[in-house]
Amino acid sequence: IDGDGARVGVVVDTIGGADVSTAGAGVDVNLTVLRSPYFGYLTGEDSVEGLERPHNDQGVHRAHVALTAGAPEADLALPERGAARHQPLQIVFEGSRPGTRTAPISLLRCTPASVHLSSLKAAEDGDGFVARLVETRGAATDAEAVGPEGFPPIRTRLRPFEIQSWRWRPGVAPVPVDMLEDSRD
Repeated sequence: IDGDGARVGVVVDTIGGADVSTAGAGVDVNLTVLRSPYFGYLTGEDSVEGLERPHNDQGVHRAHVALTAGAPEADLALPERGAARHQPLQIVFEGSRPGTRTAPISLLRCTPASVHLSSLKAAEDGDGFVARLVETRGAATDAEAVGPEGFPPIRTRLRPFEIQSWRWRPGVAPVPVDMLEDSRD
């Protein structure tokens, strides 16, 4: 919502959307937070075609809503704020070794901030990893993803809201792949 020297954004921690209307004397913000019949399986049960779901939008629904504000030219980082609320970072430690770490580490860095790593997984054939990059601001962007030592950086141009998948292996140039992990070159 832009106006009068300020910008306000709405962030929700669930699947849904927002509709903003400036008709009339003020600004109306309408939130959609209910599950539709198509997404009714998001209660944790698997989706089954043809299954009747008579209780999709019944029962208790919880949605946490946040407003964030800034100057008219400010980037409110709404994609990052929404992702942080909807899918908070979870770290699992498996075992430990003696020693101390005095400085923070980062396994991956994407630039600019409008480019996110949406997933990083082992390749299906076990040969390296598959990294998926997504542009989140709706503008064509030159992107770079820098990984651990030995992995050449991924450098690419993303179209507005584009998702690209890359096979990433140590010592080998990254290769764009499709969703089945076949090379697109």
